[in-house]
Amino acid sequence: MPATPVPTQAVQGPYPTIPVAPASLDLTFTAVDAVNGNYFTADQVGLTVQQGSIGGDVLLVTNPTAGALTITFTSQPLNGRSGDIASYSVGAGVTSAFKYSQLQGWADATNSVFFTAQAGLLVAVTKR
Repeated sequence: MPATPVPTQAVQGPYPTIPVAPASLDLTFTAVDAVNGNYFTADQVGLTVQQGSIGGDVLLVTNPTAGALTITFTSQPLNGRSGDIASYSVGAGVTSAFKYSQLQGWADATNSVFFTAQAGLLVAVTKR
């Protein structure tokens, strides 16, 4: 079965319309698909800007459970190397974040970025 998509979400700023509408700053977290894995489509906006520490889609991972759970960030081959971040532990009550400011080595030919995680974790992806 194919991986389950997770939508990317826009983030307001730096100069939103005032007054800021209720719920317009909120993010929606999605339960991971622990069986099939997940992916999101990387946002290509701003790729002409020098990549590195600025910009980038951000994968937020939150653990509302009472115990640590793991997530694996799946890399794509780049110059003969692979660099999965395997079984990263997200502690109970913790939210972790990973910024994809450089898509080479992470996004595949369709701009999809894949990850797998244990059941119980929730994710949200913010757009570049």
